[in-house]
Amino acid sequence: MNEAWAAVVAAVAAGVFALAGGYYGSRRQTTDQADVEHGQWQRGQRLEAYLALLDAWDAAVGKLTDIAADWDHQLYGEVEQRAGDEFGDVIAARTGRITADLKRPMERVDLLGPPAVEDAVAGLRTAIEPVAKHLVRMAIKEERATPQDWEPWESLLQQADSARAKLASAVKAALKVSPRPGK
Repeated sequence: MNEAWAAVVAAVAAGVFALAGGYYGSRRQTTDQADVEHGQWQRGQRLEAYLALLDAWDAAVGKLTDIAADWDHQLYGEVEQRAGDEFGDVIAARTGRITADLKRPMERVDLLGPPAVEDAVAGLRTAIEPVAKHLVRMAIKEERATPQDWEPWESLLQQADSARAKLASAVKAALKVSPRPGK
């Protein structure tokens, strides 16, 4: 009878281990699949946010550059049309609207991360502010700008381009990492 009980116990133990292993294995597979699907969804959200930010950035820098390119016309033509407004106030309002248009796309990218991209977005913020402030400083002078006044302009635009390149590099690295199970 001991042999019979030993066989029954061995069979029951094997069955319990088989069921536990099957349950754990199927649960792990479901969890891994959910992790991969969430990772793919998050990657898609990041891609949308990154592209929206890059588009908004390009538009903002383009608008700021347009203001500088059409400086004399704006200084002497448009101020006369705005009764009572000073040129510095006009430019401050414009640059403020332009930089404000970057706020939402930057916040969205900050929310989605990863940290390297968040750092690059901080670099964008740091780079765009001096560009806008330079235009306001130039407008406050209310005089035709001399070449020396505009010397920092190109350097500021290069810093903005560099910040964009850093963001693009961080985005590229973030998107190369594909979702995997078991992270």
